[in-house]
Amino acid sequence: SLNLSIGLANASVLTNLANASTVNVQGTGVTANYSATNGSNATSVSTTVRGIPSINISKTDTPDPVNVNGLLIYFINVTNNGDDTAVNVTVMEAYAQGVNFTSSQPNAVIRNDTWSLSNMTVGQSILVNVTVNVTGGFVNATVINNTAYANFTDALTTSITNTSAVQTTTVRGLPGLLVTKLAPAQVRRDGQVRY
Repeated sequence: SLNLSIGLANASVLTNLANASTVNVQGTGVTANYSATNGSNATSVSTTVRGIPSINISKTDTPDPVNVNGLLIYFINVTNNGDDTAVNVTVMEAYAQGVNFTSSQPNAVIRNDTWSLSNMTVGQSILVNVTVNVTGGFVNATVINNTAYANFTDALTTSITNTSAVQTTTVRGLPGLLVTKLAPAQVRRDGQVRY
């Protein structure tokens, strides 16, 4: 069993060769090469080293602040900054109470909060745009939180990794405007009416 260095490059090949030496009954030295995978006639075994994917997820929004009953757009950027393919990348959204899904690009695959981005190669970025409606009931200057999560595995499917990003948005209440109109109940026909 060997512990590998994190500094090994993706697709590096490790070669292992076992040598056994002994002296036979005639006193002559004998050396045999042995490989665990191919038996005693083989000379070596090779193992390819796979890299490690690293998914970074970031979020922005517009407009911020957003008006009550207004539309808000979240931009979720997902990038593979690792040195190997990220497998089965999935993005999930957690909406604040009072925030309702309207549309997205690409389309969600489960409910209105999960997107399957499939496999992402090294350096690949994918943008998910989500439009939501900020419904009534928020007090002016309320701060709402939205969290996006990304799950993926490495090419060997040996580990599932989770990463997340949070975006805060300030909700701007609508002004409460009350209009009152006053006028006399009666007026002479040659008089003036002021409102």
